[in-house]
Amino acid sequence: MQPYFFPYIGYFQLINSVDTFVFYDDVNYIKKGWINRNRILVNNQVIYINVPIENASQNCPINQTIINNEQGKWKQHLLKKIAYSYKKSPYFTATHELLKLILRDDITNVAQFNMSAIKRICSYLGMETVALNASFFSIPSVYTGERRILEICHKLNATVYINPLSGFDLYHNDTFKNGDVELKFLKSNITEYRQYKNEFVPKLSIIDVLMFNSISEIKDMLNDYQIL
Repeated sequence: MQPYFFPYIGYFQLINSVDTFVFYDDVNYIKKGWINRNRILVNNQVIYINVPIENASQNCPINQTIINNEQGKWKQHLLKKIAYSYKKSPYFTATHELLKLILRDDITNVAQFNMSAIKRICSYLGMETVALNASFFSIPSVYTGERRILEICHKLNATVYINPLSGFDLYHNDTFKNGDVELKFLKSNITEYRQYKNEFVPKLSIIDVLMFNSISEIKDMLNDYQIL
């Protein structure tokens, strides 16, 4: 998966379901995707939070996309916005301290920032999945789509590849079978939880999940999926 900015619980379910998770950091940046933005609740409304990107281009790999730290004190503004929204949530203190730790890192590359944040959250939740970067394997750029994924699987001696259910129309069993890899899909089940007195809003950033649920409850959520 591309390294996303504080992704939703389904992303972490995928990490939890595998032995080795690969950050797809060397594919192109996607504008208006989840690489530098996500959603939280502010005043009972869904709003976007984001990382400012310098000269954002879909022709540039994610691991060469730079955070624009000239756009004000975005980290401080983000922490204040989160504190304003969630200061009365049951797990605010612990989550806010975790976020301050993540945002303290002086990282200017959006891929590295997101990967570091995801790894810190995984550690906080007691997840021990091995995480690697796709760029580590130096797959030639002419390898795209399924062929690129199969090359990574072969370099890891993987026998099973799990993709989110959203990729069902993109990847084909026969292609993977011919490459001696079994293709499976993860169907995420989203557990409802109380967000103050609001009607439940699903698939918000993991920040929202952390604010309203204990580690034990989140661990149960991490296992609430089906492999198809």
